[in-house]
Amino acid sequence: MDYIPPQIFLCFSGKDRKTVVQSMMHHLKNYGMNIWYDYHETLLGDDLYESNFKNGILKTKYAVVILSDNFSSSKMANKELDLIYYQRNNNNITIFPIFYNINPNLLPHRYRWIKKLKYREVTKRTGTLSTCHQIVCKILGDLIDNINLQSHKNDLDEYFDDSYFKTMVEFYRKIDKNNLNAKIATLFSIYFYIKYHCLQKIPKFIECIFDRLISYTKLSIKLDNRELQIMERCIIFIIINNQYLVK
Repeated sequence: MDYIPPQIFLCFSGKDRKTVVQSMMHHLKNYGMNIWYDYHETLLGDDLYESNFKNGILKTKYAVVILSDNFSSSKMANKELDLIYYQRNNNNITIFPIFYNINPNLLPHRYRWIKKLKYREVTKRTGTLSTCHQIVCKILGDLIDNINLQSHKNDLDEYFDDSYFKTMVEFYRKIDKNNLNAKIATLFSIYFYIKYHCLQKIPKFIECIFDRLISYTKLSIKLDNRELQIMERCIIFIIINNQYLVK
C-alpha cells in the first residue's frame, strides 16, 4: 500500500476560490499532497458540518488559512477558522497563514493572533508557488521528525550502506553552497540511483515532487534554494522510511 501524506485543509472565502485558492491547490496537488478541498470532497445536499468539520478539519494535520478582504464576511470560513484555532491550541494541527492582497497590520481584531505565526503575503504578482514550497518543505521535515531520527537527519550516508551512494553524498557536500545548479543536478542523480537500483517502492507523493521539480526547474533554480531543501528531505524520507535500507 502506498504511503499517503498527512491531510491539508484549505480554509478560505468562496470569493477567493478562482484567484488564489485554485492556484495553491494546483501546486500542492502536483506535489502529491493530500488536500481536503470542499469543492471536490462535498456534493449537493451534504451536511457541511459532517463534511468540512468532521471529515475535514478534525482529520487534518495541517491547515492553509487564506485571509483576504473577503474572509471576514464568510460565515463558513470563520466557523472553520474557529475550529482550526481550537485544534491548534490542543496541538492537533499546524496552521499555514496566507495573507492575500491584504495588509496584516489591518486585520480585524479577531484574527490578530494569526500574526504571531510565521505567515506569507501573496498577491497576483508574486503567485503561490514559492509559498507552496514552504508548505511542502515543512511537511517533509515533520515526517522525518516523526520517525524519531531528527538528530541525524542531515547525515544521509548514515542510513544507506552503499558505496556509490555515499560517494555521491560526499560529492554533494563538497559543492560550493552558491553553485545551486550543480547541487540540484547531483540530488537528482542520487534520487534516480535510489529509484532504479533499489528494490523497495518509493512513495507516490515523493515521485510527484521530483517529477514536478524536474518539469519546471530543468535543473536550473530560478526562485530560491527551497527546492534543494525539499529534495534533500525527500531523499532522507525515502531512506529512513524504508526499513530494508536502514542499517
